[in-house]
Amino acid sequence: MQPHGIVADGNNAWATLEVPSNTNALIKIDPNGNLLQRIDLAAGTGPHGLAIAADGILWFAGKEGSVVGSANPKTLEVTYYPLAENSLAIYIHVAKN
Repeated sequence: MQPHGIVADGNNAWATLEVPSNTNALIKIDPNGNLLQRIDLAAGTGPHGLAIAADGILWFAGKEGSVVGSANPKTLEVTYYPLAENSLAIYIHVAKN
């Protein structure tokens, strides 16, 4: 497991698993690195950057898949928003309101 984009969530953290490229997941880990939750993403997504919205929804940049996506940690629902072909989404930020 090689966490990449990491954001704090209270006493825990969410991270993207981009490497190796077949991992494609978002994970929640505790301060000791223990896995608390995993949300698998579509093959070829290549999640890189990650942000948490005020409502708790996770937003990620899919570098390999030319997508921006959102994931609900409570329902495990994942939504993909395609970008222009050959886009290279790396970082993502969400408004605080």
